[in-house]
Amino acid sequence: MLPALSAVGDTTTAYRLLTETSCPSWLYPVTMGATTVWERWDSMLPDGTINPGEMTSFNHCALGGVADWMHQVVGGLAPARPGYRELRVAPVPGRGVTSAATLRTPYGPAACAWAVPPVSESAVSSAPPRAPPRATRSCQDGPVTDADTGHPDLQPEDERTALVQRLDQYRAIATTALIGLEWEEASTQLLPATDLTIAGIVKHLAWAEDRWFQGRLLGTQMPAPWDAPGADDPDHAMRLAPGDTVDSIVELYSSACRRSRAVLAHCDSLSDVAAVPSFGIGPVNLRWILVHMIDETARHAGHLDLLRDCLRNR
Repeated sequence: MLPALSAVGDTTTAYRLLTETSCPSWLYPVTMGATTVWERWDSMLPDGTINPGEMTSFNHCALGGVADWMHQVVGGLAPARPGYRELRVAPVPGRGVTSAATLRTPYGPAACAWAVPPVSESAVSSAPPRAPPRATRSCQDGPVTDADTGHPDLQPEDERTALVQRLDQYRAIATTALIGLEWEEASTQLLPATDLTIAGIVKHLAWAEDRWFQGRLLGTQMPAPWDAPGADDPDHAMRLAPGDTVDSIVELYSSACRRSRAVLAHCDSLSDVAAVPSFGIGPVNLRWILVHMIDETARHAGHLDLLRDCLRNR
């Protein structure tokens, strides 16, 4: 029931059911002193007597499925690959719960904790070194890889919020494609029909961020490394250079995203017009740029998923 409610975005009802203490509920047995999961909601009656019916086990797995939901949604820890080889870190805070979850994985302990107001809402996580967190959305004030939140708002308050959240989601997906890879894996052409590489795609996305937010919207000179002769080109941006590393590509993309967010913060309207015309026709506006960057980043996120699958199956 709780996974189904979360899947349709009704976290409020899911948390209300989780914290209910009257029978039937998961916490009713706790109010009766239970330390294990019962076979039925009322194996012990409110007056302390044992239910005279059948199926009165006090240690049973059936209703214990809620624990998986608690780990994945409340605690925010879920396997992104079988056996927790990779973790998906995406806590969803809710009513009446302050959470700290720890899992024992084959690679070591993984933990995630969050707090809600009046403490400023935050999320911190730790994971064993061989099982890097797999994020679903970016942190606004840090590298794109510091992502701990789940889906964008299902009912965003306005168009700008919807566009920015969706773009940030795909930015995080793109960056986490590099996390946990050796450079040989990130820089290898994994499919014979294309010369795309995981690192090359993320590098290209860094160029796209700077091209549209710096070069077009602001009309300023492209930042390094795109200011070198011939570098301000979509195909050139895919090519890896001597000295490139996984960390340097992640930082290149994260820095470009930070610059883009800074530009966006100073724009009053989605109708703000770019300083430089495009396509030999005229200038685009900020709304067009955000939609284009969602399209660009989402398309390449699909390429990255395909290439990561190639690595898993080698």
